[in-house]
Amino acid sequence: MLSFPDAELAARDPALPGLSIVLDPDAFAEQLNAKMDGLEVDKVRARYVRYKPYTSCLVAFDVVAGGNARHLFATAFTRDGLMKYRKHQNRLRQAGLMDKNDLWRDEQIVICRFPADRALPQLPNLADGQRRTELLASLLPQAGAQWGSALETLHYKPEQRYVAKLSSATGEVAVIKAYADETFKQASAAVKHVRSSGALRVPARLGRSRRHRILLLEWLPGHSLANLGRNPDCDGSSIATVGAALAELHMQDVKLAETVDSEALIASLFANARTVAHLHPPCASRALQVSRDLDETIRKQPKQRSLIHGDFSADQVLVAGDTAAFIDLDSSGLGDPRIDLGSFLAVLNLEAALGRTDDATVDSINSNLRDGYHQVREIGRAPELWPYVAASLLLRVAEPFRYRMPDWPAATAAIIERAEVIARERRF
Repeated sequence: MLSFPDAELAARDPALPGLSIVLDPDAFAEQLNAKMDGLEVDKVRARYVRYKPYTSCLVAFDVVAGGNARHLFATAFTRDGLMKYRKHQNRLRQAGLMDKNDLWRDEQIVICRFPADRALPQLPNLADGQRRTELLASLLPQAGAQWGSALETLHYKPEQRYVAKLSSATGEVAVIKAYADETFKQASAAVKHVRSSGALRVPARLGRSRRHRILLLEWLPGHSLANLGRNPDCDGSSIATVGAALAELHMQDVKLAETVDSEALIASLFANARTVAHLHPPCASRALQVSRDLDETIRKQPKQRSLIHGDFSADQVLVAGDTAAFIDLDSSGLGDPRIDLGSFLAVLNLEAALGRTDDATVDSINSNLRDGYHQVREIGRAPELWPYVAASLLLRVAEPFRYRMPDWPAATAAIIERAEVIARERRF
């Protein structure tokens, strides 16, 4: 059943008549059973939403049908958007990846079943065992054939990126990543130029295909720091190691493109405030006010520029002994290093805002992260990180909606309140 907040949102966007269906797993499952020949759906779970008001709404689903799990995503379009999608639909049909039942004209919804993906045309080559073996042989002429045995999906963000664990016939493992056109170049440059040093470990590039926009990367060992505030593996020593590894990254003299500087951060804040205004109007003025306050503060900060991760968070870190592996360098480039530190702490504060961890844990991790960082690179014993923590937290305000939390409006308000407190108290 469509929740009341989702129903209100759908009513605010009549240009997308399919919005109320793709946001309601029960209604979506009912439509799947009615419209898709031979597909008997047992269970549907929405795991990710990418919503552009008055334009489109893509929802990634995990679907269990006939006892088998599969990836599927649905996109609700405006009428004009649906017409523009026609050329992609025709290409996917010609490749045997779509059929007439995948277009719901009345609802203005398009269904894509993995590996059908207009922005990731290389996926069918990875999904098919024989074609995957041939592709890997071209990537690794000396040993590619042995890598075609098994593929395990790790992360799939439709129309953006696909990540999988690849196992060889001899038991070796690697990571294979497939990218949309606009992100491959930056990711490829990062894994080519960024190097392991000191406490930092980064995956070596084993192979690359420009044509298919695919990277084959080393599999790095370690325990994940995901769910940082409630992860028993996240002791003080591990967090200090992460800080040291981040400092090692920031000190590398690598020529990459500009990524997120202070100006870009500020622009993102105001774009984010507009998103809040549409998603949850009662919080619009608060999101805008804290964005204005942070704009004024960040503009006054002295400029800093180095190699940065660009999207740094605990779930992208594996700790093994006295080293930390950064497993995702896709957003790496030149920018303000305080943005990385702020991003890491922002995710922790999001956990606190949602009641998943407490202030004592937040403060302890903050202290250990800084200590580890300062052992390698000094940026002032008490640099003012709070504007970057608050800004990065505010940029995650749509995550409760995006990842389909049951009471996402309340979670949205809690995140904004936490950002306000950080800005008011100048924590961090």
